Amino acid sequence: MRLLIISMLCVTVGQAQKVNLDFLAGTWKVTDKEVYESWAKTGDNAFKGEAYVYKDDEKKVAETLDINALEGKLTYYATVMGQNNNQPVAFKFNKTSKDVFSFENLKHDFPKKIIYKKISDTELFITVQGKPGEQFEYTMMKERSTEMPQWLQDDFSGIVGEWKTDNSAYKNDNEPFEAYGMTWVNASDGTGVTGILYGFQDGKKTDNFWTFKRYWDAEKQQAIVEQDNPNGISGKGQFMPSEENGVIKELQTFTLPDGRNWE
Repeated sequence: MRLLIISMLCVTVGQAQKVNLDFLAGTWKVTDKEVYESWAKTGDNAFKGEAYVYKDDEKKVAETLDINALEGKLTYYATVMGQNNNQPVAFKFNKTSKDVFSFENLKHDFPKKIIYKKISDTELFITVQGKPGEQFEYTMMKERSTEMPQWLQDDFSGIVGEWKTDNSAYKNDNEPFEAYGMTWVNASDGTGVTGILYGFQDGKKTDNFWTFKRYWDAEKQQAIVEQDNPNGISGKGQFMPSEENGVIKELQTFTLPDGRNWE
């Protein structure tokens, strides 16, 4: 069996070594050929992708791809359509040096090793090796796309509106609000949503506690969240669906006016 095109994304390997390939999220094109790979990060240490070509303006998927780290071992799975009974072939992470990433399966006929060298955030050089003297190389360039993934479109449409929660059971001198509310609206440029968090005291709406922005960064191919409050505290980070249950997970770094920060 011969695999067609193989790509890799980043996950944690073991407890001490971390391989950062988040920049690969998005769509890549082989130079001078209508051959593509598209990847999306679906959760912590989890990625899904596909390799495809265009024939007569129709997309033809050649491989489905998965990255997972189980028990600290980074593994890349490639499933070629119509080969190997449509079962995935696994390639284990072997070694990495600066901007070079290698996966291998020495028992496989071809390829046995796939080596990616990061030239820049938008260019990759790939070497695919078999037995001695059997290899080929190619370059991939990252395509810029403004299209948001479907899960993000669903997230935006699901939160737009006004939301309110009862807090009367917890109201006290330190927390004088009988309810909390949020309002979300679509951003004017169509790339995200903006929101505000506020309280209700004696039936009246308070000033805003927090303001929010959630949007798609087409350059980085990431979903970004930002928030600020009147005391000068700000937060910024990414959000994505958890692979386990689809719940949206966020990781932000918050910064205080004096420069202190935490995640």
